[in-house]
Amino acid sequence: EQDDDVASEAMTSAYAMLAQVQPMTWRDLQQTEGLNLSGTRRKIYLYGSVDSVNRVVSGGGDLIEIASGVNAGVWRVAQVLEQFPDWVAAACTLQNEG
Repeated sequence: EQDDDVASEAMTSAYAMLAQVQPMTWRDLQQTEGLNLSGTRRKIYLYGSVDSVNRVVSGGGDLIEIASGVNAGVWRVAQVLEQFPDWVAAACTLQNEG
């Protein structure tokens, strides 16, 4: 008899990506209006791809860690604003304010 119970575990991966951080434009803010975001928000351009928050399945967005500079911190991808084969623009919220 086979036991179908399998323990789940959190899976994470980390890799370095080139990125550019910019303030959110008025149009970006309009695009994210229904997400009920609060806190510090930035638009981050990345060479690669990321996943955003999926409220239907209670999935969290990818985390982006910026090690130094004026935008240093951990940022959660709230919404993918633009997606192309080799780059993405994402609306992100700072997670470690305070």
